[in-house]
Amino acid sequence: MVGGMNTLIALLAAASMMTGSPFTLTSSGFQNRTVLSTTYEFDGMSCTGHDVSPPLHWSGVPAERRALR
Repeated sequence: MVGGMNTLIALLAAASMMTGSPFTLTSSGFQNRTVLSTTYEFDGMSCTGHDVSPPLHWSGVPAERRALR
C-alpha cells in the first residue's frame, strides 16, 4: 500500500503543478512523520495489519479531471 500511496501522491502533485491549482491530499488516519498504524498495514506476506485503506480527502482537483490515477 505504501508504494501505491506514494505513486498516487506523486501523480496528483504533478497534475497540480501542470494546472496551477493548489492540490491538497489529507488524511485523518495518520499524522505527518509518524509510523503508520497496523490498521492500515497490509495483511499478508509476513505483514499482520488489518488491511484497511486510510481515509483520504483531496481538494483542488481541476473540474475537468475525470479520474485520479
